[in-house]
Amino acid sequence: MHFNEQRERSLPPVGLRWRWSAAWALWIVVAVAAVAGTKMSLWDALVPAAGAQEGPGQFFPSQGHCHMGESCPPRSDNYDLYPYNSDPPTSGPHEERFPTTFISDAALPKRILVHILEHGNVEILYNKDASPELIKKLRDYAMQYDFRFWMLQTPQSPGADVGEQLEAAQAVFVAPYPNMTHKIALAAWTRLDAFDAYDQGRIDRFVKAWVGNAQNARQ
Repeated sequence: MHFNEQRERSLPPVGLRWRWSAAWALWIVVAVAAVAGTKMSLWDALVPAAGAQEGPGQFFPSQGHCHMGESCPPRSDNYDLYPYNSDPPTSGPHEERFPTTFISDAALPKRILVHILEHGNVEILYNKDASPELIKKLRDYAMQYDFRFWMLQTPQSPGADVGEQLEAAQAVFVAPYPNMTHKIALAAWTRLDAFDAYDQGRIDRFVKAWVGNAQNARQ
């Protein structure tokens, strides 16, 4: 038996092959039409977006790393009304300045919160409805994590080591964020998890996944 004759016998009938080809063609047309309807490229539809890797919290696409007053384009509102794509913010324009403590009694501007995240740190934020007991639990969690850094500070320069550790993406930062919907928010670069009741396991998973993570650190 010749090779070509054997090959013909092993193939499906011509009619069936034609139906398969037509089905594939129809699938491609539908896929292209769907992509066109969302204004995406076919490549973007087939390849996952960079940075959207698996992990705890909701992913928000990066809004960039520009520094206010330096690499950011000028705005008439000086970025006070910048439309961050998450609340609390998880990326975008920011001021290149760190707080002087790991736990803040006062709410910080969004521009500072974003800078903390840009370096790969994690934030634990609480709203105005958080009870004193809840706030203490959140602070105690962060203090246990950051304890090794507290011991290195001196009365003469209490914030020096804080800046170094935030720069090195090794800290958990706590502060009020009064007007958010949920009582608690965990924030990392491009990642946010918000809920209402203290859940140490949930906090642990988020912190361990994102603090110091290369995906969060500024490139």
